[in-house]
Amino acid sequence: MNQSEPQMTETPIDADSPPNDVDLKQRVNESLLKLGYVQAKFVSETAGKVTIECTDTDRNDQCVMQVAVRLLPGVTSVAFVASEGAR
Repeated sequence: MNQSEPQMTETPIDADSPPNDVDLKQRVNESLLKLGYVQAKFVSETAGKVTIECTDTDRNDQCVMQVAVRLLPGVTSVAFVASEGAR
């Protein structure tokens, strides 16, 4: 049998275009959950800077979260804020 290669039917994502905020929020939260950071969550995004709310995370955990989130298209930097309940 002669099988042809599958044809790409979807348009590839442009890495330079900023993603929709709702999609970005979902992708950030999913990435954090996959890494086991259940207390961390997306707060906001402004001009590629994502803010994450979290408690009880040391510098090593923040570095891991930062790398994971910066791998997402449209993210240029990551900031961390303490949870409201921790203050």
